[in-house]
Amino acid sequence: MSNDVFFCISAYTGNFDILKYSSNNKVYIKKGASTNDEPKNSITIDNYGYNIYAYLLFIINNYDNLPRKVLFTKNNIFPRHMSEASFKLRLSQNSRYFFDPENCSYRKPFAYVDIDGTFCEINNSWYIKNNACRYFGSLDLFLNHCFEFKDNPRYIRFPPGGNILVSQKDILCRPIEFYQMLIETINYKENAPESFFLERSLDLIFNPLVKLSKTFDKKIPISKNMPYSGIKKRLQSLTLPLLQ
Repeated sequence: MSNDVFFCISAYTGNFDILKYSSNNKVYIKKGASTNDEPKNSITIDNYGYNIYAYLLFIINNYDNLPRKVLFTKNNIFPRHMSEASFKLRLSQNSRYFFDPENCSYRKPFAYVDIDGTFCEINNSWYIKNNACRYFGSLDLFLNHCFEFKDNPRYIRFPPGGNILVSQKDILCRPIEFYQMLIETINYKENAPESFFLERSLDLIFNPLVKLSKTFDKKIPISKNMPYSGIKKRLQSLTLPLLQ
């Protein structure tokens, strides 16, 4: 059991075996969930935004009293995203990402696992091909609204499943208004596709070295789903990773 890391847990299906590794936690259970043995003092929340919605609620509601370290995760992280043995090891090492590369489905050059074991995916918004977004019709549009980039990244580094360990400092590098803006982009329906943008941006959101856009708090643009036709061109212009 870890007394050092606070667990923010989003639950929808599965059990709560993860709680044996935490004495300090907050469990958010989505409405309509099919979980086993719901823990005491858990909170029922709307079923918006996959697990990201619970993460943002926790940050906003506890912004002035955040734990020193927080693991944002799902109740069923193992075996869905990693083995229990791997979870225990990464927790003991204070790893940032919590997933097993062998649990990921990927195909070069669309995605690959880097030499340090992190997951990288081409930035082409393929996951919203058949989904209508209310805001930000592509990941690039989302990134441009939130951050200052000279050039948008061609690959996005993130933990598949959105299980990430961050420090209080990482969270506080953004003002609370930023997180309030983020939650507005996903709280309009169950499984809002903008949630995929937030998941892929977690490492940027919690990175003090990435500058926030000066206009992040302006009106969120209503956009149409990104045309899928531009992806082939993006691939053709791509410099493939050296790792083969």
